[in-house]
Amino acid sequence: MKVVTINDCAFVGETLLKYMPGTIIKVHIKRGRGLFEKSLGLTLKILSCSGDIYHVHYLLQDAFIAGLFSEKPLVCHAHGSDLRSSLHHPVWG
Repeated sequence: MKVVTINDCAFVGETLLKYMPGTIIKVHIKRGRGLFEKSLGLTLKILSCSGDIYHVHYLLQDAFIAGLFSEKPLVCHAHGSDLRSSLHHPVWG
């Protein structure tokens, strides 16, 4: 099985990958904070990597892009800041 982890928040992705069994192939796609890295750069990284399951650690553009371009099951992991900013949002809350 190959797990592709996209982005990271508070090193949760790195910690999860660290404790996964050695039989699992792990790929960690990281991105920077620049405009190119958040959109086109992330899309190119996702397209160049294939996996059995995709795990996204940020629910805005990362989850949207992964949903468009990944072919396998997608797990989205909401972290504290995602939830705090969305709870009282007029559209997302």
